[in-house]
Amino acid sequence: MRRYSRFNIFFGFLAAFGFLAVCPLLANADIYQWKDASGKVHFSDKKPENRPAQQLNPKINSFQATAVETPAAAPEPAAPPPKDVVMYSTQRCGYCKKARAHFKQAGIAYREYDIDASESARRRYDGFGARGVPLIFVGKARMDGFSEKRFDWLYQQQASRP
Repeated sequence: MRRYSRFNIFFGFLAAFGFLAVCPLLANADIYQWKDASGKVHFSDKKPENRPAQQLNPKINSFQATAVETPAAAPEPAAPPPKDVVMYSTQRCGYCKKARAHFKQAGIAYREYDIDASESARRRYDGFGARGVPLIFVGKARMDGFSEKRFDWLYQQQASRP
């Protein structure tokens, strides 16, 4: 059995602490946007030397887990009728693509509103106070994000209601 000296243990903790202290500094990247001579927009993590660039501070909208709210929590005037599936989405959203594929595979009819393509869809979406896509309604029940299991559970709950 190998024994470690106090020096080895101390040095190990010191190295681990140093690594953890440096990691956030390495992960903090800047993003710059600029236009070239032809008007094409470029993005990079390095500021261009020969062009003025705008530093961006992107807001990341992603869900760690899906959330389901009871019908009482959904806004009454804009909520779809019972058992109707409505999804507010964008074309670039990976979870929206998964939801579309699941609906198609399960034969579930739904209405989809692209909040990037339609100003009226964006206003309705903003009215719900949502912070990410997809935003899915099954009847009056609301689901933020997408998970097949959570959606299927919610869909069954709403289908069993009179």
